[in-house]
Amino acid sequence: MKQSTLVRAFVLLLVAGGFAAAGWQLMQTAPKSSRERPQAPTPLLDVIDSRADRYPVELAAAGTVTSAYELEIRPQVGGRIATMHPEFEPGGRIPAGMPIVEIEADDYRLALEAAEADVAKARATAALEQGRSVVAREELDSLKGSLEVDATSRALALRRPQRRQVEADLVTAENRVSQARLDLDRTAVSLPFDVIVLERARVAGEVVAARELVGRVTRADRYWIELRTQPAQLARLRLPRDGMPGARVAVLHDGETFAGEIVRIRADLAGDSRLAGVIAEIAVDPENRHRLLLGSYVEARIDAGFIDDAVAVPRRAVGDNGRVWVVDGDGLLQVRQADVVWQAAQRLMLSVKTLHTGDRVVVSRISGLVPGAKVRTRTVDPDSGRPRADDLSPGRTNG
Repeated sequence: MKQSTLVRAFVLLLVAGGFAAAGWQLMQTAPKSSRERPQAPTPLLDVIDSRADRYPVELAAAGTVTSAYELEIRPQVGGRIATMHPEFEPGGRIPAGMPIVEIEADDYRLALEAAEADVAKARATAALEQGRSVVAREELDSLKGSLEVDATSRALALRRPQRRQVEADLVTAENRVSQARLDLDRTAVSLPFDVIVLERARVAGEVVAARELVGRVTRADRYWIELRTQPAQLARLRLPRDGMPGARVAVLHDGETFAGEIVRIRADLAGDSRLAGVIAEIAVDPENRHRLLLGSYVEARIDAGFIDDAVAVPRRAVGDNGRVWVVDGDGLLQVRQADVVWQAAQRLMLSVKTLHTGDRVVVSRISGLVPGAKVRTRTVDPDSGRPRADDLSPGRTNG
């Protein structure tokens, strides 16, 4: 009994050992699975071409419309105001050469006639004195040889002082005629260009003294725009010289564009803003003057010439620290210090020295990347940010 039990136990142990050996062998020969961490995809960045070129630059400015030629109407002669032009009231337009104000001319016409009569008298007196001089010369010649006279006595005998006196009186009378005619002409006040009336200080029928203020007008076809800009930018502005016009200006107001040119640069800075003053002159159609009124606030674009060997990039490409991310010729992310030579509204002009050969400027936002990282690139339009037609594949790598 005991012997058979031992035999069965031994057999069970052999069977169990066989199963254990078989299981261990299976574990050693079974294929092993490898689970590796997936690699992160190479970042895709938007870049723009960085070719140096010659760019036109514009200076943005703003300012106020002022009068280019503001005049005070002050008649040079006094008297009663006989008539005024029907448009001589604020906002009215008076054509060139038309009388603006007319002073009653009767007194001045009579003064001219009196002066002309004095001239006639002076000429008659001069003619009489001329005859007396001839008679005196004949009498003096008849006494030649019997009478010795010195030079002074001879001049007196020939009535030369009297002759000079009547000649001077004639010149004085003629000058009075010229003055009277001038005063008569001055009774009508006109200007050689169209004007817009700003103020009327007197009305027809009033009596005014000479040079008393009657009103104010401004030239209708010329306005000045006093613009303000940074003093450092003045060196790029061209002034009129040797018959050449100043820098071109496009004045923008209420959906309209007015063309003009820079004519002056002020010698002082604005007290509050410390900005420099630039004066532009624009031509205005008097028939449409209400599109641009004096005192209007306007914006302007000034032609500031060209910048050579510069790279234009969007403002977003340059960080607040003055640095720009680029992808170099090896496709690696790098950082360059931006040398900004001009700032426009939406673009910055970088010196060509900012970039290295093969650099392309990154316009994507950089997050979690460091210089030297391998990246993929997609070339986009610098203004719209859209991929270029020749570079639409998001998987394309330039470089």
